[in-house]
Amino acid sequence: FIELADLTGQEEEFTCTAVTKQVERPNFVLEDDKVISQENPAITITLYSDFACETCNSIYQIMELLMEDYPGDIEFIYRYFPLPDLANEENLEALDSKSLIAIQAAEAATKQDNFWEIYQLLNTNFDNWFELDDQAFIEWILTEVSSIEAIDLTQFEEDMLSEEVVAFAAGSMEKAIKDGVTHIPFLVLDDSPIPGDYYDYSILTENFGTIIALTRLEDIQFNECPEMTIDTEKEYFAKVTTDIGDFTIQLFDDIAPFTVNSFIFLAENDWYDDVYFHRIEPGFVAQVGDPTGTGMGNPGYLYSLELDENVTFDRPGLVAMANSGPTANGSQFFITYAETPHLNGGYTIFGEVIEGMDVVIDLQNTDVEGEDNTFFAIFIRDIEITEK
Repeated sequence: FIELADLTGQEEEFTCTAVTKQVERPNFVLEDDKVISQENPAITITLYSDFACETCNSIYQIMELLMEDYPGDIEFIYRYFPLPDLANEENLEALDSKSLIAIQAAEAATKQDNFWEIYQLLNTNFDNWFELDDQAFIEWILTEVSSIEAIDLTQFEEDMLSEEVVAFAAGSMEKAIKDGVTHIPFLVLDDSPIPGDYYDYSILTENFGTIIALTRLEDIQFNECPEMTIDTEKEYFAKVTTDIGDFTIQLFDDIAPFTVNSFIFLAENDWYDDVYFHRIEPGFVAQVGDPTGTGMGNPGYLYSLELDENVTFDRPGLVAMANSGPTANGSQFFITYAETPHLNGGYTIFGEVIEGMDVVIDLQNTDVEGEDNTFFAIFIRDIEITEK
């Protein structure tokens, strides 16, 4: 904690707390897992699935798109969960024969380090083999696998029908059940199951995108609060360069010294560079300062509000810190478009736009909500600090 009551003149103790904890990601990969590894993954997605399952095939397609959307960010683990044979009323524990054949083929390919080739083959050609009987399916596999140059077809066929591989396939459901799998497809984010009603591309994209962005933010967050370096006898100004023009903020270091000090520290360390205004409410505020664009990011430390009853939201152009509580100022700030008295006492006002308010007003013409599948936002490209 940093005590700054002598600087702020507040009766309450002023605190700043570093909240970022650099921790090593756990390893979620088990022995014999089928995994697409990444050098530095943000998340690990485990899919328990079955090749002979229409819904599972849809999840395959979704995962392919997600891997394309977030290259390098998603570590992907595939684990088997064969379907039960619902037509076998005499043996309710029997497994679907085609599910087992597909797993046998995948394991035979694994023995030759070609699991992902057969994984792609079975999934992308699902409609070609799904209705085949068992023998026709085996023949189809052997024909199609012959097109994979890296596979020794004779060895593949021998392994696919071997007692070892047949027994492995038969035991794969029991292994998945021990992992807590209750249905397929079954998705796990790191070590937490994903609710079934999230199994939709747009929902997964939104949630994974947020988690990945926040995880990546840790790479640039600060592990401690900034030292007080400003001189409250001086005046400070911030020239903000955006895609549509510049505007200048006069900073109120005499009213909110730590907030101004933090803002200057972040600006001089390029925190705000190439960050877009993620919240624009015409007639109310424009908000920016979160590199993730989610509205959930912070610089790695949080600090108390600095309030002055003589400084209120009585005009447009005031610049204040957004927060999630009385000790949760961070890096996100907003600029007002009108008098907003209902914000008084809840947010630190630390500056005012003195030049380029027309640029701030023009921000209201941007679409940051992605309506109609479009996305256009205005970015801050640089903040230059000057002092007098």
